[in-house]
Amino acid sequence: MLDIDRITLREIRLTLKEPFRISSGLMHERRIALLELTDRAGASVMSECVAFQLPIYTAETIDTAWLAITEWLAPRVLGRTLAGPEVVHDLLEQNIRGHHMAKAALEMGCWGLAAEASGVSLSSLVARAQAAVAAGYRKVKVKIRPGQDVAFVAAVRAALGRTIGLMADANADSTYGIVTVELAGGALRARFENADLGVLAPWEYDSFRSTPASAADDPATVTFLPDGTGHVAAVRLFGVRFARAERDAR
Repeated sequence: MLDIDRITLREIRLTLKEPFRISSGLMHERRIALLELTDRAGASVMSECVAFQLPIYTAETIDTAWLAITEWLAPRVLGRTLAGPEVVHDLLEQNIRGHHMAKAALEMGCWGLAAEASGVSLSSLVARAQAAVAAGYRKVKVKIRPGQDVAFVAAVRAALGRTIGLMADANADSTYGIVTVELAGGALRARFENADLGVLAPWEYDSFRSTPASAADDPATVTFLPDGTGHVAAVRLFGVRFARAERDAR
């Protein structure tokens, strides 16, 4: 059973350690909506709404999510006795189109609260995903990020088997792609995918600092990693190692 007695919304502003690069530019600060859900027994958990402050990824923003949660979504679960977190999704979907991030923030909080009230870890509820697969659900998505990707996907695949579709979602993370370093016009230049990082200049030891073509872009640090024989084995950019791949001679 799930008895939600109180839902508290808070907004925080988080200055990023490194700018988050998206197709529309650089993001230096995040406005984040946090939900605190408390049940009648006093158990409490936090959940996050991942909507951006501008509609640059989806039509949702932190402000539209705030409105949706306070006006339409939270009243559907607040002060009610629910059979469990598994009923929340359908409850929030009834006659309310869209607002998926707002709904997800509330639903995630309900799952977390159920785990807290039961005295079990949230990860232990992953067994419900296995039950969903057994019931005929054929596709699962898992969120990844640098350093938490290959092993995470492998663990999910091992748990669910190979008969269902598995998608890894990096949220267009800028650390997944191809880095190109070349000598052009007498200068060493770097590119990440289709983005020109600019001219590289010696910075310290094996690291070079870029001079972006646009004043709106921040400089990037490219570190060359030797293979022990005098050749470059990889470069490090955005904190991620990119192994060397020889350019196709064609």
